[in-house]
Parts: sequence; structure tokens; C-alpha cells
Amino acid sequence: MGELGFVDFFVIALYFVLLFCFSALVSRHQLRAQSAFASTETYFLAERSVTWVPIALSLFASNIGSEHFVGLTGAAAQDGISVGWYEVGAVPVILMLGFFFYPTYLNSGISTTPEYLEQRYTSPCKTIVVVCSLFLYVFSKIAATLYASEILLAELVNMNRVVAVILLIFGTTVYTVLGGLEAVIYTEAIQTIVLLLGSFLVLGYSLVAVNGVVGLKEELDSSFFHIFRPATDPDFPWTGFIFGFFVVAPWYWGIDQVIVQRALAGKNIAHGQLGCVGAAFLKFFTFFLMVVPGLCARVLLNRDRQVEGGEELPPINFNRAYPYLILNVAPDNSKGFIVAGMLAALMSSLASVFNSSATLFTLDVWRPLFPHHDEQKLVNVGRVSVVVLAIFAVLWLPVIPLLGKRFFLVIQFPPALVAPPIFAVFFWGMVSRYPRKQAGLWALVFGFALGLTRFLLDIVEAVSGDKMFGGFTSINFLHFAVINFAASSGVLFGLSAILNLCPPNRFLDDGTQASDFMFFQTNIFDRLMRQSDERRSLSSGLTFGDAIELPRLSSNRNSDSLRLVEGSDADLIGDDDTEDQAEEQPAAEGSSISLRERWQGKKKSKVVQFCMGKLFIRSLALTIILLWVIEVGFLA
Repeated sequence: MGELGFVDFFVIALYFVLLFCFSALVSRHQLRAQSAFASTETYFLAERSVTWVPIALSLFASNIGSEHFVGLTGAAAQDGISVGWYEVGAVPVILMLGFFFYPTYLNSGISTTPEYLEQRYTSPCKTIVVVCSLFLYVFSKIAATLYASEILLAELVNMNRVVAVILLIFGTTVYTVLGGLEAVIYTEAIQTIVLLLGSFLVLGYSLVAVNGVVGLKEELDSSFFHIFRPATDPDFPWTGFIFGFFVVAPWYWGIDQVIVQRALAGKNIAHGQLGCVGAAFLKFFTFFLMVVPGLCARVLLNRDRQVEGGEELPPINFNRAYPYLILNVAPDNSKGFIVAGMLAALMSSLASVFNSSATLFTLDVWRPLFPHHDEQKLVNVGRVSVVVLAIFAVLWLPVIPLLGKRFFLVIQFPPALVAPPIFAVFFWGMVSRYPRKQAGLWALVFGFALGLTRFLLDIVEAVSGDKMFGGFTSINFLHFAVINFAASSGVLFGLSAILNLCPPNRFLDDGTQASDFMFFQTNIFDRLMRQSDERRSLSSGLTFGDAIELPRLSSNRNSDSLRLVEGSDADLIGDDDTEDQAEEQPAAEGSSISLRERWQGKKKSKVVQFCMGKLFIRSLALTIILLWVIEVGFLA
């Protein structure tokens, strides 16, 4: 087995030096901006100024962590390409974020996804989801990332792995605390490039070592090459993939703060949606970059007779399949760059969880408890939250070896228990006016209680070693997710009918509340598409009634003075934009400039205007869907 040499360690060290120099530059810019005016939007949402390329790369990096290199590749080596559905199936769900959830969030003017539940339902709904999300982050995402990192470092780096993990946590914490979301996003963009290049190298070297796809088919059983397995399969039933996956995945890609926060940082809806389209395109490659190397590792391990059941050598933990490929397949002097890509995945995952957890805690827990705190204090609370999470991460290190060998399925299990009720109240609240406010709360309580019951019973059976609860705990977790979603939806609509309350959309004299909108209103969507960068952040605070019925009113929201002028086409004039308006188009006092005119007045080339247009973005999305259908048909 090969080992990392001097050149490899030099490359790793050089990568970290360059990475921290880059993150220091971004953090310095962020600190200067905060010194002028510290705000939660600057620290947690990067001033809503990120373009689509960093958004796409950051979305991808937030999803692809070291647990993919360990869990996904290991599951492929053990069970075949069926596990690849978690990557293939994510493509349409990412587009669902861009074209379903994201416009909804923009119109509601939220900073965190649980805030939508507070607007649409009640404040306790938000609190329940925030607490659940924070527990999942600490006890699932952070634990999974650190467990995978320990495996990688134990196989690849000849040093104390606990010390190595602590150093990585420390480095990630530093640039996350200082730079906020802006530093996290732009650092993740660099890490994604390194990650992709290193992964393509491993894929190429692995295929060469096994004589390509032909060699894989010759040496592996045909069952390894079917992505859909019988409905009775205990781990990868096709019914679970078709139904259960599309209950859990929308929570992860469309509701979870770790992912959605990147889209919310976009300059406008066009950049946010293009970022989602770009992330969906990148997601195509993870099947080949993670699953196919797992098959190659199985072939090579078979040749070495190091698979389970071998008579001469002890059983192997398939979670070490990917580091096995790096050490045995990659040429000398290239291993360092590949390892750097894997460490980049670790750091990007941790940074995403740290920043999003701090955002939820600060904006949804701390700010309601201490409403008198100014923006600077809230930013400081966010920084302290990141440090506390880092300490929790270090304390997790002695516990994570208990996670077990079938690691990828282990990390998929907890979200499948709690995601269905969250997705139910979000989805039905967005597409239907019927669900009542109180019904949303009880649907969440019922769904969480059902999932927690399943989780506790599984623990009891694992400790006792006896399947004492029969069919309830033997149901595949994806099948259970469908049942939980259906039951939570039934509670939501059934209780809504029983309560016989007034519809949540109450049209008052001054318009409808921002929480009572329907995202698919065409004119709202069109106005957002035409907005300039400055306008988008202002209009996100508008009510649904303001934008639809154009009432004649004056209002103050978020310290921005907005004025809707009679006869205008949803014209927005902020007091701080008077000078910009005068430069763009001379106008008499009191006159208005429509959003379409402001968009067209910007100095943008025709190519840029076309690429930012609805037709182009939707065409890209449809192209990706077509490619996805072709890929699924081929793999089936």
C-alpha cells in the first residue's frame, strides 16, 4: 500500500496556506463592511450580493462532505449502484428549490426558513423546527462529518487523527467566525474546484486500474448495476426511492437552512435560480465521482481477497474504500492534491453547518428573547455560537466511532424520521390556503412524535438484540417517511376542517399580510425577475396585497422608506436611492420609474440580459430534467 510522500504533504500544506490567505482577504473585506455598519444581513446573508457561480459552487460544496467519500463510496462498494439514487434523485429536487421554494422565500422577506412557518402558521411552529434543526446539525451532520474525517485521516495521514481533526475544526471556525457567510461561500467555491479536480483524478485512475467499465462488469455480479431493487429489499427498495426519497429530499434541498441560506444570499432571483441550476448540473457528476470509484474499489479488494468472508485476511470495513483507492491507485506526487480535495470537503461541510446553526440560533432564538439587542450584538452572538458549536464538535470525537459500518445509511436515518412533517407543513402551506395556523402546529407535533417513537424503539431493539416491536421497526425508513408524511398531512387538513377557522389569507384595508401569499402569482414572479440588485432586497419586504393590488400607501419596513406612487407599476422608490434615480433617468419630483425601466436602464450587455432572463433559466432547467430522465432510464 502506498503512502503519502514529502511532495504530497507539501501540496497539502500549500493548499491550506493559500486557502487561509484567500479566506483572510474575504474576511478582511467583511470586517471592513461591518465596521461601517454591522448588520445581521451582512454577516449571515453576505449582504444578499452573491452572484450565481459562487452560489452554485457553494450549494454543491455544502452537500458534498467527507461523509460522501466514506459513506457513499463505501455503500457502493458493498451494495452496488443502488445507493447512487441519493445523488441522481437530487437533481430535480435542487431545481425545485430554485423554482418553487426560493421565489416563495423571497416574497416573504425571510432570513431563515423557520421564519416562514411563523408567518404562515404560528410562532411555536418556528420554534419547534429551529430546535429540531439544531439537534440534527449537532448530533447528525457534525457527528457524521467528523466520523468520516477520522476514517480518512486514519488511513491517509500518518499523525494523530484526533489532533488533525481538531486542527481542521479550528481552521474552519476561524474563517467562519471572522468572515460570516460571505467568507464561507467564497471559500467553498475554491474548495469545490479542488474537490472536483481531485475526484476526477481518482475516477480516472480507478477505471484504468480495473480495465474500465468492461472490467467492472466482468468481475462484479450483475446485481451491482441495477439502481432499482425489489420493493422488499431491506436497504434500497425502489418504492422507497420513488416515494420516500421525494419526501425527505425536498426538506434537505428546499427547507434546510444550510442549503437555502446560500440561495437567499443571491443578488436577485435570477442569480439565485441560476445558482440552483448550476448546482443541479454539478450534482450529475457525484454519481460518477463517488459511486463508480466504490465499484472499482470492490473489484480491487476482491483481487486482494480483503472482502468480507475471506479466509486468509480479516473482514474489511468498506467505509475505507475511497482512501484505499487513493493510496493504491493514484500515482505518487498526485495523492496530496487529492487528499487536499477531501479535506476541502470536510471543511466546507463543517463551515456550512457552523454558519447556518449560528444563523438559526441568533435570528430565531436569541433575537426574539432579546429584541432590544442591536445589530452589532446579534452579530457577536452569531460569532460566539460558531465557537460553541466548534467546542461541541470536539467533544463529539470520542463518541463518533460508535456509528457503525453501514455509515451512509446511518446518516440518512434521522432526517427520514423528522423531515416528513416539516415538508408537509411547508409544502401544503405554500400551495394551499386551506391549512389553518393551529393545524400546522399539531401536524408538526404529531409527525415528530411518530418519528421519535420509531427512533427510540429502534434503539431499544439495537440494545436488546431482539426484534420485539415487529413490523413497526422493520419498515424501511424511506417507506416510514411516506407514512409519516401522509399521516402529518392528514392531521393538517383534518384538523383544519374541524377547527373551522377563518382562512389565513385575510385581506385587510392596507393589503394582505406577507405570510399570506401564493408564490405562483405570475405578476409577482415577473416583477422579481425584472428587479435590479438594489430593488430585490426592498421588495422582499412587501406584502402580497401591496404587490398585487397596488394600494396607495406609505410604509416603513426594515428602515427602508418605500413609496408606492399612484398609477405606477409597483414602483419602488427608496429614500436612499434618490441620487441613483436621478443619474439613471431624469424625472420630475414625485414621478416614478417602473421596475422594468430600472432593469432596462442598467448598463448590461444583451448577452447578460438574455442569460438573466426567465426563458434562458427555464430552458436550462428543462434541459437538465431531460438529461436526468435519460440517466435514470440508462441506470434502471
